[in-house]
This record gives sequence, C-alpha cells and structure tokens, in this order.
Amino acid sequence: MSRDVSREGIKISTDKSLPEGSLVELEIRLPDETRPIRTTGKVMWARPGSEEGGFDLGVCFLLIDPIDKFRALDYAYNYWLETKVNDFSDPEELSEIT
Repeated sequence: MSRDVSREGIKISTDKSLPEGSLVELEIRLPDETRPIRTTGKVMWARPGSEEGGFDLGVCFLLIDPIDKFRALDYAYNYWLETKVNDFSDPEELSEIT
C-alpha cells in the first residue's frame, strides 16, 4: 500500500520494517492502468505504522523513468483534486475573528 507520493519518493505501508539505507525494488500499480511503474528506491526512514504490527517506510526514488514519474504524480494530483479541493472554505464566507 502506498501513500504520500512526491517528486522525490513515496510513503509505503508494509508488514515488516527495513533498515534505513536498504535498497528496494518497487512496482507501483495505478488504478485503471495496465502497465505498472517499476523503480528502485532507498529506505530513508522506517517507523511503526497505523496498522497493528505494520510499518511505514519513506522511500526515496533512485531510478525511475521520467515518464513513469509523471504518471505517478499526475495520478496523485488528480486524486487530490477530486477528493481534497472541496475541503477549503471560501474566504469571503468566513466570519471575522474578534
């Protein structure tokens, strides 16, 4: 499971921890796409995850095709637009703070 993709890397949830500095091969599958994104990354940090017995890892992309990087970021941005864009209040509708 992956979360929080950025230009530099990705946060993933896993059932086991890996030491910082470990190299990992990732296969990222985007919904509605048949071709996965394959990349090599380096574990930058590891900590207990939100799931019982799970871990969250911060992985920095080392080798990723620029087109695949664009595909991942484009998907993440579009997902954000669809789910988060309505979270912001209209500043003109906010009451004054006194």
